[in-house]
Amino acid sequence: MLKINLLGHLRVEVDGAPLKLAANQKIIVLWAYLLLYANTPVPRSLLCRLLWPDSDDLTARANLRRHLYQLRQLLPPVANEQLWLQASSEEIRWQGDGYWIDGAAFEQASQQSDSLELAVDLYAGELLPELNVEWLAVERTRLHNLYISSLTRSVCRNGEVRLARQRILPAARAATGSGR
Repeated sequence: MLKINLLGHLRVEVDGAPLKLAANQKIIVLWAYLLLYANTPVPRSLLCRLLWPDSDDLTARANLRRHLYQLRQLLPPVANEQLWLQASSEEIRWQGDGYWIDGAAFEQASQQSDSLELAVDLYAGELLPELNVEWLAVERTRLHNLYISSLTRSVCRNGEVRLARQRILPAARAATGSGR
């Protein structure tokens, strides 16, 4: 089982053992995008624009091919002859069985009123705070707002005023940049 934590900081485990990722930031950003949109075909042209906005199309596509190759080298083998990455000349998609992503589990739990506490527990911090990328900042804010919403709904559902003071107010202040 491949366990991928994107909330807090990037942490990856294979069958319970930590996986060291010696990769440059572009590879991690590429992987993060594919993971956030797992099982959804992502156009190569979009990835090229996101990762190499100042490069011409030919250079960006060559960079993407090289980074995809390097990403495949980092990933553990998949059971039953599947590939983690399915790629065509136009699209790339993260796929497969046997993986778990904390962000996806968090989003799913936050949509179910009986799983709000699980959602709150899964949110280990901002989405990949070590990466300073514009599109990631949008996702980071969206997930943080979803966390505040889940936390608020959980507190209101359970009537836990003390928890509200301990967790909601600091989270809201962090989101707005207010120190009071």
